[in-house]
Amino acid sequence: MFLLQTWGSLFGTALNYVVMDTIVANRRDILLDPIGNQWSGRKIQSLNTTAVTWSLAKYVYGFDKDGHGWIPLSIVIGAAIPVVLWLVSRKYETIYGWEVRKLVTPVVFHNASDTTSGTTSVIWSQVATGLWSQWYMRLRHPAWFGKYNYIVGGGLDAGAKVMMFILTFAVSGGSGKEVPFPTWWGNPTSSSKQYADYCGTGQEG
Repeated sequence: MFLLQTWGSLFGTALNYVVMDTIVANRRDILLDPIGNQWSGRKIQSLNTTAVTWSLAKYVYGFDKDGHGWIPLSIVIGAAIPVVLWLVSRKYETIYGWEVRKLVTPVVFHNASDTTSGTTSVIWSQVATGLWSQWYMRLRHPAWFGKYNYIVGGGLDAGAKVMMFILTFAVSGGSGKEVPFPTWWGNPTSSSKQYADYCGTGQEG
């Protein structure tokens, strides 16, 4: 297992470098565009936006009618809730049959925050896979879970990355030529009123 993980890390490092170099070479104009699209690096843009807003915290994060004071205050609230839950768990081990100490609020809050921005279409498949693996198979088929869950998880992860690699270069234009998917119910055209995932944009007209 150690040798396989080491080999995978080395191979992945080389592959990531090749992918990055190819995308930077073929998508340079979009990467330099301050607006950009899916090639622009959402996480990096998010860090940049966060840095800008925090530099203007005095004006942005106030508690006046135009301020967003709850954003910095939520850091304090988020840090306090696990402490409160820990104190509760010392007095009540279970509440309605649930073990209080097993409720890890930082993990809950972190994953809940993923639903507020970026691409959220993957969340359903993540939740469904997690319920199937960690709830159904773990409780109903513990022998299978102990023997095969790790390798199945690795297979799903590897398969998803292989498909992402193929789509990036064969479809999404990572190699320079983009091949758009046909428009149908599962891939509608975005408009000023509706995104491709059928969520409204909040704009009229």
